[in-house]
Amino acid sequence: MKDIYISAEEALGQVENETAVLIDVREPFEVENVWIDREDVLKIPYASLEERKEELPKNKRLIVCCAVGLVSEIAVSQLRENGCEAVGLKDGLVGWKRAGFALKTVEEAQCKCKCCEQ
Repeated sequence: MKDIYISAEEALGQVENETAVLIDVREPFEVENVWIDREDVLKIPYASLEERKEELPKNKRLIVCCAVGLVSEIAVSQLRENGCEAVGLKDGLVGWKRAGFALKTVEEAQCKCKCCEQ
């Protein structure tokens, strides 16, 4: 399969240039524990990809991510079969973190202000 993966650096550059969108295809229970700390990431579980395909932008490259890149490879194949321009994020969230980009965990997302601690 031609150019199935791109690096986290390439992915971030394309997202920031608005030529691509990141799609996290992990299951909700995975996403609720750790996620890419960007508001523009689409969260569509792999199992729901076909039924939610209308949510995918038609004019942008789709950069698919999962935990380590295995599920995203399957999703990329499916998306390409449906005519989408899709690639996988090399090494998934592991690769994103290794590149030094922000991930957020459920512990970090919990409010720690004095009002909430009471």
